[in-house]
Amino acid sequence: MIINSHEYLMLPTELQIGKMDKAGVDKAILFTTTPHPEKAKILDEFKNKM
Repeated sequence: MIINSHEYLMLPTELQIGKMDKAGVDKAILFTTTPHPEKAKILDEFKNKM
């Protein structure tokens, strides 16, 4: 069994699960992160990080 011990939550979830499957990862410990809108210079930059 392969456990990724440092994984950030990505959206969409299906993309993250697909990447884990491709790498042979069975389980992951997820860390959440908050987008930092104050660091975005333009709205599209912020939207792309969501």
